[in-house]
Amino acid sequence: MLKKSIAVCCLLFTSFVTYAQNSVKVTIEYKEGIPASILVSGVVDKNEWLGVSLYPATVTDATKEGHHITREIKKGNFIEAFAIDNKLASQYGSSYEIALWSKKIEKKDCTIQDCYWCQQRGYHLEDAAFYQTGYFNTIKNVK
Repeated sequence: MLKKSIAVCCLLFTSFVTYAQNSVKVTIEYKEGIPASILVSGVVDKNEWLGVSLYPATVTDATKEGHHITREIKKGNFIEAFAIDNKLASQYGSSYEIALWSKKIEKKDCTIQDCYWCQQRGYHLEDAAFYQTGYFNTIKNVK
């Protein structure tokens, strides 16, 4: 019975944070104790960029070893869902970072020498308006 109670408690993890003019809600949904999706919603007062990063338990370099996703968020209300399939969950299902960034700097405008992100993606993000990090609450073999 205890395992079932723990599983029910961990099926949905929600946090709500307000930074400046932005309010952001993060919900992590689980299926059978494994992270299945991240839902980020809220209101922004200008166009911003949302970044979600997933990491393995053995991460030593968060920049190079993570799975990173970035989406532009338009001014106003937003809801963004990030599915975590079984492959992502098995490779990167240990911890996460979620950030809302105010500025996107194109590689041609970057002043950071040897900027990793600009070299890899052609841009980097600056001025975090929201940040959350944590570990997934994985429960295996719950019946």
